Amino acid sequence: MAPWRPPELPPHRSIGGGRLDYSHPGIYFVTLCAHQREEVFGAVVDGEMKASPLGWAVRKGWFHSIETCREIECFKSEFVLMPNHLHSLVWIVAPDDTPTRGIPRRGPRSLIYFLARFKASVIGLPEQGIRPGRVWQPGESTATIS
Repeated sequence: MAPWRPPELPPHRSIGGGRLDYSHPGIYFVTLCAHQREEVFGAVVDGEMKASPLGWAVRKGWFHSIETCREIECFKSEFVLMPNHLHSLVWIVAPDDTPTRGIPRRGPRSLIYFLARFKASVIGLPEQGIRPGRVWQPGESTATIS
């Protein structure tokens, strides 16, 4: 069953099913939701977000994924972790054609590829004491192009 939405809001659309090309340089506002929107990333206590072990793993995994993809930039001030979702601005920058270690850089990867790689990195954490099973809500990734 789909979650309730006020009638004035447009229906949710997943970024994977649209016709937009999410590989062009630009700024993307991204929202990722926890599976079944469970509050597994932490809790708000006295008006402040206190991350759970899974929440810390999500935060660490997000910035590690950013560091490993040259075409993607994200700043800590543009990342917000909430109990059941995260928001971030993601910048896809034009790649520099300068060779690295004698190997030419690849062209820009898509936002969809980056998000899939990040989600998979967090799913692979049960051996670190993180709950096994689904972490992410299927089809609930959203992005807005700026």
